[in-house]
Amino acid sequence: EGPGAEASERAALLAGRRVLIVDDHPVNRRMLTLQLARWNMPSMEAASAEAALALVEAGERFDLAVLDMQMPGMDGLMLARELRRRPATRHLPVIILSSMGQRAEAPDVDLVAWLTKPVRQARLQEVLARALAPEAAERSRSAETPFGSTGAMKTPMRILLAEDNLVNQKVIQQFLKRMGYRCDTAANGLEVLEALKHVAYDVVLMDVQMPEMDGLEATRRIRAGYDPDRQPYIVAITANATRQDQQRCLEAGMDDYISKPVRPEALRAALERAEQRTSSRAPDRAPEDGFDLERLREAAGDEEAFIRDVLHSYLDETPRLLAAMQAALEEQDRERLRTVAHGLKASSRTCGAEDLARTFAHLEDAAADAPEARLQAMLETARHRFEAVRRAMMAYLARTDRPAVDPTLHRDSDPKAHRSDPA
Repeated sequence: EGPGAEASERAALLAGRRVLIVDDHPVNRRMLTLQLARWNMPSMEAASAEAALALVEAGERFDLAVLDMQMPGMDGLMLARELRRRPATRHLPVIILSSMGQRAEAPDVDLVAWLTKPVRQARLQEVLARALAPEAAERSRSAETPFGSTGAMKTPMRILLAEDNLVNQKVIQQFLKRMGYRCDTAANGLEVLEALKHVAYDVVLMDVQMPEMDGLEATRRIRAGYDPDRQPYIVAITANATRQDQQRCLEAGMDDYISKPVRPEALRAALERAEQRTSSRAPDRAPEDGFDLERLREAAGDEEAFIRDVLHSYLDETPRLLAAMQAALEEQDRERLRTVAHGLKASSRTCGAEDLARTFAHLEDAAADAPEARLQAMLETARHRFEAVRRAMMAYLARTDRPAVDPTLHRDSDPKAHRSDPA
């Protein structure tokens, strides 16, 4: 069977299945609701774990749950455990969506999948189908390994592996070979800089701790020394899997983050994210005012009305959330500041505002202990970048001035939950 037949089979399987969406960020909930409606999947939204449990206690029944990992109070993993304790949801298939670098081992929860945001539409549909058809999942698992079932991904990528340990080098090279890729190698940051003078690599797998020049310093020099159209996608590889270490990687300019020992499935997921970025990057120009429409299409597809609806939601919600961040800063509510920044990071990345997403990521990581003046300056930067993004998005909306998707779907999000039944 070809890809079209597989997609049709999935669509038939998903139609009518009821989904619980739990995410504290309204734009993320909206995006999922619209995606599910395209596959004729009715859904209910909850803005918190507590609201989701209230729906279950009230007798609402679901075929599947999609949970955001990071929410205030009870996070997605804690909610999944609570669902497992209730008879009505003990065997409910659960998918968790998380940001870069967030992943926890949870064998007791028996998750269907742990996906990194933003999730491609085709990938989400594939995972939903696998969750709802155990027999198809078994066939899929028999053909699929941690290295993937189809060899190299769609976009050929030139990969440079920077790793000073010869054993680690050979292991990662073997992983890449089994995924259908080859790579060049470097043993330290100086060798990375030299290699980039001769080859325009798409991806650099960068060990953080190397002799002579470490991965952080090499990344800083790459970001400072190369034009935007020659910047590689840099994936940090580090043994220190802490939030502080992740923050250092992001601040140096790295795009992604995987931990040692490197697992093939983690490496593959990082390369899939790199593929999304490199395939959507325009070769002749940077995204207009920080808004990359092609990046949004990666997640939302090509349906213009759907894209418009997502952008309207983002433009409606972001000013309110920026104001909430300002209020949290003034009230010294650092946890609230961090939580809102986390949500805006995810929605901005999904909507193609990558530079703005980075700003929110830095705010999220700095919220706990940075001086108030620094946080205020970062918030001002976020406002300025959002204004540029807003103008670019409004220009796109003006160019494509048509009615949005089914108006019955476009409504204010209830702070607790609401129902969305596709037409």
